Amino acid sequence: MAFEPKVYNPNAIGDARRGQERKLPKLIERVRDQALDSINKLFGQMLDTADDTLFDLADKATNNKDQTMYFDAMRELRIKRKGMENVFRQELHNAFYELAGDTSPSRAEVSSPFSLDALSLVKEDELEENLAIDGMVNKAKQSHEEALRHLARRFDAVVPNCSVEPDDLPIYPKRICESFRSATSTLGLDLKARLVVYKLFERAVVSNLAEVYDDLNNFLADNGVLPDLHLRKPKARNTSQQPSRPARNRAEENSAPISESYDEPRDIKAEVFNALRDLLSVQKGGQTGAVLDGGFGAPVMPMVETPQLLNALSHLQHDPSAAGSSMGGQQVDLRAALASRLPVVVGRVDAKAIGSVNDDVIDIVSMMFDFILGDQNLPDEIKAPLGRLQIPLLKVALVDKTFFSNRNHAARLLLNEMAYAGIGWDPERRGRDGLQGKIEEIVQRVLSEFDQDVGLFTALLEEFRAYVEEERRRSAIIERRTKEAEEGKALSESAKSNVDRVLNRLTQNRQLPDVVSRMLSQVWSKVLFLEHVRSGPASVEYQDAVKVAETLVESVTIKSLSDRAKLPSMIPGLIRKLRAGFESISYGAIETTTMLQELESLHLHLMRAPIAPQMPVETVQDSGLQDAGLDDVVEAPVAKRAAANETDLLADELPETSEEDAALLAAFDIDPAVHDEGDLDEIVLASRPEHEQEMDGYLNQVDGLPIGSWIEMSETGKPQRCKLAARIPAVGKLIFVNRSGVKVAEYTRPGLAVALRRGSVRLLDDAALFDRALESVISNLRRLKEAADA
Repeated sequence: MAFEPKVYNPNAIGDARRGQERKLPKLIERVRDQALDSINKLFGQMLDTADDTLFDLADKATNNKDQTMYFDAMRELRIKRKGMENVFRQELHNAFYELAGDTSPSRAEVSSPFSLDALSLVKEDELEENLAIDGMVNKAKQSHEEALRHLARRFDAVVPNCSVEPDDLPIYPKRICESFRSATSTLGLDLKARLVVYKLFERAVVSNLAEVYDDLNNFLADNGVLPDLHLRKPKARNTSQQPSRPARNRAEENSAPISESYDEPRDIKAEVFNALRDLLSVQKGGQTGAVLDGGFGAPVMPMVETPQLLNALSHLQHDPSAAGSSMGGQQVDLRAALASRLPVVVGRVDAKAIGSVNDDVIDIVSMMFDFILGDQNLPDEIKAPLGRLQIPLLKVALVDKTFFSNRNHAARLLLNEMAYAGIGWDPERRGRDGLQGKIEEIVQRVLSEFDQDVGLFTALLEEFRAYVEEERRRSAIIERRTKEAEEGKALSESAKSNVDRVLNRLTQNRQLPDVVSRMLSQVWSKVLFLEHVRSGPASVEYQDAVKVAETLVESVTIKSLSDRAKLPSMIPGLIRKLRAGFESISYGAIETTTMLQELESLHLHLMRAPIAPQMPVETVQDSGLQDAGLDDVVEAPVAKRAAANETDLLADELPETSEEDAALLAAFDIDPAVHDEGDLDEIVLASRPEHEQEMDGYLNQVDGLPIGSWIEMSETGKPQRCKLAARIPAVGKLIFVNRSGVKVAEYTRPGLAVALRRGSVRLLDDAALFDRALESVISNLRRLKEAADA
């Protein structure tokens, strides 16, 4: 669920404030005013400098798109500044009264504004914002842990009937960051610009909270609240309140301009890793995480140094029994395997032996490969070799923590490319499709050649991309031909359907002479078909051909003297157009002459024959007044004969109705001979309103499928994978092909929706495998943290 900002009612806020002011002790009210003034002053300074920073970024932008984006961000901040400041202050103001359990917006709403259940495959923008917030909060917690603990004890001593922990404080870092998120939620900014604003807030506000906390602790101590809790400190300097890391890195970060930090969409070198560790600490009962050893980059004192661990992993990597244990979906038990390779460890490797940072890396990579080996979007034959990359990718993660945050890391891209290429691999074409062999070759080269130089992944990525591109070019040619053939077939079917519709309309309930019936069915149907295909149903040529057919039928269905009087002026033009139509389809000259002569004789006979009185059919039959001269040219109704033939044809072409479908048809009184393939469930659901919404959901899925989407069909028993190659609007069909571009299936829109509902077809997720695995880990850890917090 996306973050939804609260809508504030100024009157309601005023009423709430007046009612709440009686609930807080006077001393806490003074603390509140001092804290809000200090934090809002920092927020205002941040907004003051935002213009210069964004202008500088726009000035250095390398393209018009980025330049426009930064200028738009400047304008948004100027226009909405007052509203942002009001919301930010009000959010923090409300937080103070939540200590007393009032009716203002709940702390849970503010501190946890996201649905954690929705984060398993969270949108990229939302994930980036979450990580930015988590990164800021983690740094602030580490830097101000002691000050927050003292402040919480002093609040606990002053606020009655309430136990106050550090994370209950109204000015706890997470509460401040979430208040900022609420204040900026109405900004219509691109993700890149929004993250720049987040970084500005971190530098201007979050990094300067130490002074705010120390001032509040000193103020409470001066007023007699636990005055001996800590030794008085001078006002903190900004540079001394950075998270624990080497001094050189701190200085570089503080001096680096924002513009240099945002060449990429996200500057989160270690924030993703630290956020993962913080979440992982819940699963481990709080015994690990970024807080224990200062996060990535902080000094640790493990019994086994990282180089020793990497050396042990390299031995495992070259051991076929260990590196290949992920075959068949079984993952490597790294801790048990490492125990025999590290002489200082007995039994199993744990955090005490290798350090909590390395231990967390092992856990994160293991959880990711749990996801990869259980992913139902990949065939087992492709997952098996990919699973063998667990040890090499673990080594990459141990030496480069940006592995988790850098989407362009060569090792990540290689895994993603191989997974994407393998999503459509068909075991039935094992001998003709070399993809599996190529993936196994790449994986084997990683296992045998990779030590710590990630340049190998770059070379292998280029090699694999070249292989896939060559395959894509070959399959694209076949796919294009398949698409053209299907479009031609669809055009033909549409033309035939329209021509049949026209002729049925002209012949229905009419008794036509044999020569006219033959002319329409054998010749003019082809003329109509040709004009439909060549010029289209709305063209003048096709409409003229339809009018010729209508005139032909009109010329032999005389019902009155006025109709017969039109024949002399009608016939010459009709014959001329008929002859031209015959020639357009290269109809035989002799056959053309013979047929037109028969028509001419019929017209002459009709002009001489008496007009029978218009009487009901029963009266004509009973009276015996049928004209003997017409008996020779009038035969049984052609329409009845055509209808009979069409029924026989449908009976031959219709697929067998399954027992399930037959039962449904019988239940709803539907004739099995007239229902369209694939439309059964749509017909049935139309009679059952309670299922209309369900069916609409599947139809929306079908409509939202982009070209290139992969599905897995299991209607024939053996699962088969194919991708959407084309939509044919003329006949409402979706064409699916295999990896080679050969057509393997076609569905109508409702037919595919029905198949999805039944489960005989499922959609495959072809998004980047590494990203899906990482997001799944984040989602699972967040759920555990939510449960622990609850």
